[in-house]
Formats: sequence, C-alpha cells, structure tokens
Amino acid sequence: MSSSNPATLASNIPAFERFLSHDRKARVVWQHIGWDNTGQMTVGLLRRLLAAHPNLFLALRIEERTVMMDRKTLMPNRIVDAEWKIKPEWLQLFKEFPDRFVIGTDEFFGIPGRSQRAPQSFEETWRILAQLPSYLANKIGSENALHIYRLNK
Repeated sequence: MSSSNPATLASNIPAFERFLSHDRKARVVWQHIGWDNTGQMTVGLLRRLLAAHPNLFLALRIEERTVMMDRKTLMPNRIVDAEWKIKPEWLQLFKEFPDRFVIGTDEFFGIPGRSQRAPQSFEETWRILAQLPSYLANKIGSENALHIYRLNK
C-alpha cells in the first residue's frame, strides 16, 4: 500500500446517484463489489441503488484478504463468510437482480525480476459461481457481461 493512500475511503452516494441519473442510457458498472473500503457498501444500500437506477450494474470481487488496507480492520460487507459460503443476504440480492451482476477483477503487475507478482484476485471471485443455482451462475459468469458490454457470443 502506498503511504499516500488513505486506509479507508469516504462514501459519496449522493454524488454517485446524481451521476447515475445524469444519463439513464449510460451503463455504469460499479467495480469491486464485495471489497468494501468504505464500510458502507451494504446489501441494503446496493438493493436500494439497483432498484432506483436501472443503468447500474455491479462487478463482484472477492479475495482472500479479510482485512482492509490498514491491515487491522476486518473487511466489512463481504459476500462470503469465513468458510467461503455466500452469505444468505447476498444470495437473495443476486436472485432479486439476476441481470445486474458480473464477475470483476483487477490484477497487479510489478517490474519483471524486481517485484513479486500478487496472487490473481479473480481466482477467489470465481469460487462463488459454483455455489449459485446454474441459471444464476451462467448469468453472472458470462451472459450478463455479453449484454452489458454488448459483446457478440
């Protein structure tokens, strides 16, 4: 972690909602759902935003790290419990909005030969698909991305 990065981020949901309302035809994909550095990314908030903003989509990110960037505070609002089972409130949210979730990830690459490569975060994220009903796993794992990003099959 860079010393210039804050340990937590301030949430700014009103500004985000103004952004979502600005152009209802724009598809907005909020990255890193399930990796909460604000402490406020609750299932209740996400449910409210999805209901109010049909142009909002959520990209899931789960990783083995269970603490926030300060390396002390437990990561709040994780999708999975300590045994890597999807929490019931998250499963319910996926079922309520089956067309609005995709798998998301990011990777970190250092200088070859000088930096150790970080573990691939998408491995942990993919682990949840096997726990979902097949129709939901197909939607979140591939079908929704085809629709959201207008990709040809």
